[in-house]
Amino acid sequence: MKKLVLLTLLVATLFADILDEKIKTLVDTNTYLRHQRLIDVIFREREQFFIKENIDYIKVIETLKSNGLLNIFYPKPKDLSLEFATTISPEIFIKSITDILREMGYSFFVTSYMKKGDLSLKWSIRYVSDHTVDPLLFARKLQAYNMDIHEITKDQNSWRYEIGSVGVSLADARNIDELLLEYPMLDPDGEYWLELWVIAGEITVKSTSIGYWYPRIVFYDKNLQVLKIYENDHSRRSVTLTLPKEAKFIKISDKYSGEDIKQGISVEFEEQKEEQE
Repeated sequence: MKKLVLLTLLVATLFADILDEKIKTLVDTNTYLRHQRLIDVIFREREQFFIKENIDYIKVIETLKSNGLLNIFYPKPKDLSLEFATTISPEIFIKSITDILREMGYSFFVTSYMKKGDLSLKWSIRYVSDHTVDPLLFARKLQAYNMDIHEITKDQNSWRYEIGSVGVSLADARNIDELLLEYPMLDPDGEYWLELWVIAGEITVKSTSIGYWYPRIVFYDKNLQVLKIYENDHSRRSVTLTLPKEAKFIKISDKYSGEDIKQGISVEFEEQKEEQE
């Protein structure tokens, strides 16, 4: 019994130490020391801020922010940065993060460092603003994209995110099954992403506007590696293509301009039936 009590106390102490050190990095040491009593109160149930042995970053950041302990604003614009380390396909990750930042109003940023592997990426971006990217909103959007936050650290003007995957998909990609229920698809940029959940078949894409278009259709695998590109220099009203093996995503656009298909496209899919013996 005594051993069990000692083990419980040891685990609780370990959780407390890990959480305290993380809070210090997120709010900075001075803020931590100035508000240590408040922090001790709001984080008194340390184990509630962990998922198994991992810190629940969304809950921690939400608690800090709701208690006024997370300052993301500056007196004037300054150079800021975000750093990422991930084991997700670089192509999918870069597109997803870019989409998330644009959704949050950050369209102007530059890459300061990038190192790619087949299924890994280290990437740093810089931007100028009077406030840092809201870490709570950003973390929730990462979660919505099925990304798993392993660690978040803060260093002066930089936030660093270590991110894994629990089955990443492209948020703006439409499922083929959903498409069959809606007609037509509309996109103000004239660029359409589809996600496939089938093995083989043919896809027919039609412009629903009066005009013609110059098809550019790109097929990708699950890691967003290009499998096949179809382009046509002759204007068309529709095009039918066979799905390449291992195709997971499709991007449909116009070779020259998206104007002709902004008004909508329709997609028809015919799945290849297995031959009966």
